[in-house]
Amino acid sequence: MLEKKAVEKYYIYLSQLMLLLYWFPYLFLNKNGHFLIHDNLDSIFVWYKIIIDNKQVFASNSALIDSFMCGMPRQCFPSELNFTMLWFYLLGPLNAYIFERLIVVFVAFWGMYALLSDDIIKIKINTPTKICVSISFAFLPFWPVGGLSVAGAPLLFHAFLNLNRKKNVLLSMVIVFVFPFYSSLVLTGIFLLMIVALFYIYDYVRTKTKKYLNVLGYSILILSYMITNYRLLIAQFMPSLYVSHRIEFNSRPLDFIVALKKAVNLYLYGHYHSLSLQTPFISLIVLLCV
Repeated sequence: MLEKKAVEKYYIYLSQLMLLLYWFPYLFLNKNGHFLIHDNLDSIFVWYKIIIDNKQVFASNSALIDSFMCGMPRQCFPSELNFTMLWFYLLGPLNAYIFERLIVVFVAFWGMYALLSDDIIKIKINTPTKICVSISFAFLPFWPVGGLSVAGAPLLFHAFLNLNRKKNVLLSMVIVFVFPFYSSLVLTGIFLLMIVALFYIYDYVRTKTKKYLNVLGYSILILSYMITNYRLLIAQFMPSLYVSHRIEFNSRPLDFIVALKKAVNLYLYGHYHSLSLQTPFISLIVLLCV
C-alpha cells in the first residue's frame, strides 16, 4: 500500500513538472514568444491596455473612451470585476498574459483530476490514467484571454457534484461563487448554467429528493454572473443613447441543417481560435463507444 502511494505521488510530481515545462516558454521567451493574433493581440489584448492607459478601468458605463472609434462607452468592455481585467491592471499586459496561462494550466489539470476522482464515476480509474487525461485536458490550447471559461468547467462540475452529495460544502460554494469572475457568461456561462440545471432536474426526478444546497449553489452562480457582468446587464436592460455599429451587420440566420453541420464540424475539428487537432482521437473514441 505504501509503495502504491509512493508511485502515485511520483506520477503527481511528474505531472506538475510537465505542466511547468509546458508553461515555461511563455516565461523564457517572454515578448518574443508565439501569441495568437486574431481575437487576441489584435483586439481584446488591445482593449485592456487602452482602457488601463486611459485610466478608465473603474469609469462609469457612460464614460467615453476616445481611443475607440471616436469614442465608445465603457459599458462595451468587460467589467473591472473580471479577473483577467484585474491581472492586466495590476501586472501589466504581458505579465498578466503569462500569469494567466499559468493559472489556466494548473486549474484545468486539477479540476479534471478532481472530476475523474468523483464517486459518481462508477468505473475505477487508476492514477496514471487520471493524470494522463488531466494533462491532455490542461495542454489544450484554450483561448488565451478566456480565463477559466472552458479550462475551469471540470472544477465547477466537481463543485456542484460535491454540493449534490453534501461534501466539502464551504469550498464548493467558494468555487461556485468565484468561477463567474474568471469566465465569460456569453461564451460558456449560459451553457454551463443549462448543463447544471439539467443535471439537477435529472437528479430530482431520479431521487425524488429536494436538495436545497443544489438550489443555493445554482443561485450563487447566477448571482455571481450578474455581479461580474453588471455592465453588460445595464447596457442590455437600461435605456441608452449608444447604438452599436454591429446593428448594421447583415448576418444570415442559420437554419437547423446548417447549424447542425457547423456543430459537427466544431466537434470534429475544433475552432481556429484554439485548434487542438483532436479529430483522430475523437473519431476513434466515438467508434469505440458505438
